[in-house]
Amino acid sequence: MQLADKSKLFRVMVLLVAFGLSGCDKQTASQAGPPPPPEVGVVSVTPEAVTLTRELPGRTSAHLVAEVRPQVGGIIKERLFLEGGEVKAGQVLYQIDPGPYQAAVDSAEAALARARTAAT
Repeated sequence: MQLADKSKLFRVMVLLVAFGLSGCDKQTASQAGPPPPPEVGVVSVTPEAVTLTRELPGRTSAHLVAEVRPQVGGIIKERLFLEGGEVKAGQVLYQIDPGPYQAAVDSAEAALARARTAAT
């Protein structure tokens, strides 16, 4: 036998073995019987009050808005009002560091004293 004939014979034998094994372990329809019944869950329903709510995105804006702006510059030492609270006309809102203003007053008084001395 030639090599090509042996190869064909080998392929045929492999196919026959594969067909033979494919029929193994299969039960016929008469032996298997009907399938088992499916499992069913049961839920008891009772009436009760349910509150329906919806959360929707949104924005709000104040009816009246007041912007607080300083009339002088300086370092703020303390805020004397509650944010979002009501303020009255003339109410002190901030305490500003008096150091730079005191230095300006002292400098002006010294310049005035020099000017008076020079004038006499």
